Amino acid sequence: FCIEIAKLLHERGISVYIDTCGYAKRETFEKIIPYTDKFLYDIKAIDTTVHEKCTGRHNRLILDNLKFLCEKGCKIEIRYPLVVGYNDTECENAAKYLSGLQGITKVKVLQYHSFAASRYKALDMECTMPDEITEEEDVAKAVEIFKTDIFNDKDYDAEVKEYKMKPKKNLVKMLKGASSMLDNNRNIISDIHTLVEAKKIPFPAFYCDWHR
Repeated sequence: FCIEIAKLLHERGISVYIDTCGYAKRETFEKIIPYTDKFLYDIKAIDTTVHEKCTGRHNRLILDNLKFLCEKGCKIEIRYPLVVGYNDTECENAAKYLSGLQGITKVKVLQYHSFAASRYKALDMECTMPDEITEEEDVAKAVEIFKTDIFNDKDYDAEVKEYKMKPKKNLVKMLKGASSMLDNNRNIISDIHTLVEAKKIPFPAFYCDWHR
């Protein structure tokens, strides 16, 4: 599904950013690289034990795929979702690991929130998201760690940013912008819908989610 959509958008001259946790087969990345402008890549932990506690899955495949994308010269923005009590002790490990890779254009430390909990309820699924609260101060500390280990050792232009929840007025502005974008790309959306309806492109659901 993602490969076909990325190809369709690429052919229409629209930039393609792939948001991924990296938990996918190598050949999937090989196929989608030609149509991708940048990968938004989640790193939750470097230590295997910590990662398994967070997600219930091993992280070898995720880290191997990240190295592969770097070796292929892809542009990558790292997303580090910070969850106190889970991976806040992994910031230094992650920073040191990333400092040895090329192609990292930006690192974002994301403040954990539980907005997605409503999705579990809507799908009548057990919510596995952590109950812990991550404060802005926690994010600020993590940002400083990434700045120290990445900026001081890299010769490329990287950027570390904090992530803060947007006020409602900004959210309304974002929604209006999204609506405008959809109006301008209705033909593309129609093409995608037609392909899905015709089952020419399947709609899978793979993810490596947080566990309590």
